[in-house]
Amino acid sequence: MADQEGVVLIFRGTDGVYWARSLNATNEFRQCTFTWDPAAVAIVHTHPSRGDPRPSWGDEQLAQRKGVLVFTITRYGMYVYDPVTRKTNIVLDNLDWLKPSKFTEENYRKLISGFLAVRHRARGLR
Repeated sequence: MADQEGVVLIFRGTDGVYWARSLNATNEFRQCTFTWDPAAVAIVHTHPSRGDPRPSWGDEQLAQRKGVLVFTITRYGMYVYDPVTRKTNIVLDNLDWLKPSKFTEENYRKLISGFLAVRHRARGLR
């Protein structure tokens, strides 16, 4: 079970509200195959605890192809890869992503502005 990954797609409604859809488990070893939904603005997925917690090269390539942020979550933290800046940053340390109190207004604003900036750049907007 520790080497299986889970995937959640993040969407933004026309009202500006973000929502998530968890995808079915595929029981694959260190990957999770899923059908892409072009309305998604980000991908969040788990990484095995024994490996690098940051988005992998494959995650980065997926982010580049789809023009979306890719988040990885592990017991070591939540990371995000931005295909526009081509950089990975830590969002929250350790298991703080499990604690709603750690998602401050400032964190939400940073994440949302990142979503919008990536989405607009991918579509050629400002």
